[in-house]
Amino acid sequence: TLLTMDIPNSFKAARPLVKVVVILLVIAQVCNWLAFCTTSWYVHLDNNAYIGLWRSCSLTYCNPRDGIPVAFVMAVQAFAIFGFVSMNISFWLVLLYTLSTKYRLSSPTYRLAAGLLLCAVVSWLISVVVFGTNVCINSGEYNGKYVGCHYSYGLAVCAVVLSLTACILIFIDTRSVRTTVVSQRNVQVETTVTYSTTQHQQIR
Repeated sequence: TLLTMDIPNSFKAARPLVKVVVILLVIAQVCNWLAFCTTSWYVHLDNNAYIGLWRSCSLTYCNPRDGIPVAFVMAVQAFAIFGFVSMNISFWLVLLYTLSTKYRLSSPTYRLAAGLLLCAVVSWLISVVVFGTNVCINSGEYNGKYVGCHYSYGLAVCAVVLSLTACILIFIDTRSVRTTVVSQRNVQVETTVTYSTTQHQQIR
């Protein structure tokens, strides 16, 4: 099996930074899915209109927004897809690294997860910035009711921040592990040299 059956103990045995990364990515994944699927990137409460990445809805019906021939909308949707997929794959790779019996503590798996997470951050960030500069900049009130970016957009921003934080922690963790391994190797070499010198002196 890919995942160990003893998940609680495997999580407890993980390094502190790995635990923090997993927790951050769990929260980021919730934001990632909700931002991608919900219909409140933009709301027009005066008209009861709710617009998401893929659907625009009123109180009674929804219309698809797939393939709308508007440049900034296509850019937002395209980069959102890249960000969504990359974050999902990265999340599962981190889980494999933390809980898997086969890939546990596999450095290539962890580095691949970090690379994909960085791609997710950049993709979602582009999506958020493009949408914000074209839509959110006009947020305000109309006839006393709010018109502008709403919670789905905020969740996308949260996914970016959480994922970026997790990505930075992964790089810090891998660097610290590499430093520890090098230090241990140096100690082993010094011990071996000292032992060899002692043995040589005893023989003489």
